[in-house]
Amino acid sequence: IATRPNRGGGASWYEGAVSVTESERVNLPVYRGEAGTFENWVVVLFEPKLERAFWIRYEVLAPTTSRGGGGTASLVVHVFARGSSEPVHFAKRFVPMERVNFGPDSRFHIRLDDAEMGHGFVRGQAGNGTNATKWTLRFSTQRDPSERAPTLLKHLPLPMHRDHPHTEVRFDGTFEFGGRKEEIRWAIGAQFHSYGERRM
Repeated sequence: IATRPNRGGGASWYEGAVSVTESERVNLPVYRGEAGTFENWVVVLFEPKLERAFWIRYEVLAPTTSRGGGGTASLVVHVFARGSSEPVHFAKRFVPMERVNFGPDSRFHIRLDDAEMGHGFVRGQAGNGTNATKWTLRFSTQRDPSERAPTLLKHLPLPMHRDHPHTEVRFDGTFEFGGRKEEIRWAIGAQFHSYGERRM
């Protein structure tokens, strides 16, 4: 059963840091690769006028020893662009566990090899050749996470939990896919964090 640690205080990973907000706290890793668990962080953003959407997932899967032990991390990205020559673009990349860094206890900053996600930013790359995809994005943050389910669910022994640190926030940056580089300006999106013993 997932129980979220209270990780307050501690040294910051960047200079001049402010105190940790509740939205950043609920993004902190819960399991850190513990056997028999999964944990992922997802970013989704939309550009309605351009009829485009982007979905990025950073995930760590750590099976039980009876299923082979060890674990793996992955980056998955989908691009949906209605009316383009490639309406659906997909890329995936596996990262060995030894290249995963869950960051400090007091700040949200995970790294899967050279890909990273933190409080208000996400960058990385996945795929090769025509599937090569790269993203560098910044997004506005909320002080408090959004509540999308009854509070009671947080206290039940469910196989999966999900927090919504940032919803309906602004995204800016660049996305490279299909051999071209696209500027992202004023996209609307969200970032959420899921964890548990079984992904649903």
